[in-house]
Amino acid sequence: MKKQLKSRPSDRFLKIAFRISILLNIILIPMVFLKDHFLYYLHHSHSHDWLTKPIMSSSLYKSLFKAELTKSDKILKLYQLMKDVHEIFEKNGVKYWIDSGTLLGAVRHKGIIPWDGDIDIGMHFEDGFKFQKMIPQFQELGYEVDEAYFGFKIYLIENKEDRLHNVCCDVFMVAKDVDKYFYYSPGAYQHWPAHILEKDMFPLKKYQFGDIVVWGPNDPEHYLNQLYGNWKTTAYKGGEHFKPGDDKDFDYTPFTLEKNDFEPAQPTGSLKDRVG
Repeated sequence: MKKQLKSRPSDRFLKIAFRISILLNIILIPMVFLKDHFLYYLHHSHSHDWLTKPIMSSSLYKSLFKAELTKSDKILKLYQLMKDVHEIFEKNGVKYWIDSGTLLGAVRHKGIIPWDGDIDIGMHFEDGFKFQKMIPQFQELGYEVDEAYFGFKIYLIENKEDRLHNVCCDVFMVAKDVDKYFYYSPGAYQHWPAHILEKDMFPLKKYQFGDIVVWGPNDPEHYLNQLYGNWKTTAYKGGEHFKPGDDKDFDYTPFTLEKNDFEPAQPTGSLKDRVG
């Protein structure tokens, strides 16, 4: 009769490790392929907070998807840009209003969202020629203005080779259809097919935005609901800018706001009066 060999501890360890690795692969490999679909569901599941809120409130989820804060020196330049934009428009008697993430920041944070990276404003499409005549005034302050598919971009040029990540203000051209205002550019409307009713837009009202005051829609809640869903409790981590054709649904990752997340981004110094 052959003597039965006893398995060594190292053999048992290898067997356990092998089984664990198989189990991890069964779990992790599908997650890699389904990640975008999972994030897409979270992004569009505002009516299912009973399910998504526990997930987005978990420490693991927050550690993976917590928004990276914008650097303080850039925040100062963004506030200065917003101040300069406001004062140049005021000086020339041209209407503008804060839009998109800047509007959300004014309503929810009373300033720049701590993880935002640019300024967004809207203006009447009919005022485009007036804006072009204002370009030299921006250039005098060290800005450069370029055309964009949605309207214009006002840059503080610091790195001409990487304009996408420079301090900038996106100027969206907006048109009216009966009683609704929407982005005039087909490319912009494709990305943000939201509209704001005339009665919700006007008369414009002033918002506190950090240490300055800016113009914005009179009643923006319905508009913000279209753009950001459950924006009062949920925020989104993602890239600062998108090009035409990008699918921003997969680039933005939702996370639950905590108490300190509602504070506005703080500049590193004081703003200057630069517009005569």
